[in-house]
Amino acid sequence: MIARIWSIVVKEFIQIRRDPRTLAIVLAMPVMQLVLFGYAINTTVDHIATVVLDQARDAQSRRFLSSFFNTGYFDLVAQASSLQQLRQSIDAGAARVGIVLPPDFSHDLVAGRTPSAQVVIDGSDPNTAQTALLVSSLLGQAGRQVAAVDVRPVLLYNPGLQSINFMIPGLLGLIMQFQTLLLTAFAVVRERERGTLEQLVALAPPRELRESGLSGTLLEVECEAPVDALELLAHVPGVREVTLYGALLHVLVDALSPEDLARALRDHGQRVISVRPIRPSLEDVFVSRIRSQTDARLTG
Repeated sequence: MIARIWSIVVKEFIQIRRDPRTLAIVLAMPVMQLVLFGYAINTTVDHIATVVLDQARDAQSRRFLSSFFNTGYFDLVAQASSLQQLRQSIDAGAARVGIVLPPDFSHDLVAGRTPSAQVVIDGSDPNTAQTALLVSSLLGQAGRQVAAVDVRPVLLYNPGLQSINFMIPGLLGLIMQFQTLLLTAFAVVRERERGTLEQLVALAPPRELRESGLSGTLLEVECEAPVDALELLAHVPGVREVTLYGALLHVLVDALSPEDLARALRDHGQRVISVRPIRPSLEDVFVSRIRSQTDARLTG
């Protein structure tokens, strides 16, 4: 049993040595992952984009704001002129934190009263929000001011700082990426086992397949609602086949110009970005051949 396993191991090493691309992946991929995970991915929360609304505009308010930016946790990206502008900066993602100082900030500080300051925090990322919340609270208690500052935080979008609101959308995107990769690999292996890929390549050289594999003109359509346009184009006269490639549509037509196709989509309420003829790829030829064989099998 061990001898058989060892034979397979030796065979795999021989194949890897004979295949330069596989050998490059085996050697280069671990190094790239070490660099990315070790240096490029930084989990330290600092340099948080911050927008400031300083309504006091004097030495005391500037000193208090400097205590924020001197920590290295906050970076000033803009000065807001109103609460609405500050909120718009956070809504647009230009800033994660907004600091609001009232007009009587310095007056209360000099009079011996506890001045107040509002810190508006984007809570969509709990890790960043918790860091901003903790640092701002500590600065209000142990700053260089004569008296402590009453820092009043306001958490937006995720007041409870629930990590599930941040993790689930990211995990969905990650899972979809892996699922797409796995399904594509399964499809390629399945077609190779059935011999479909070999049959396609054996028909003619790749260049000849791209040039004469499709009878008609192939148009690439980019529009705002490709799924709806896919259903509409299936009923447009002159359209033979419609295939969805990501956010683009590949439309095989007989004697339909790009202008006529765009006009047909606009007549049905579609906002068309571009329609242009393209050169068919091997994937276009493959999909068309499989669709023709499937239709022939169903009709027969």
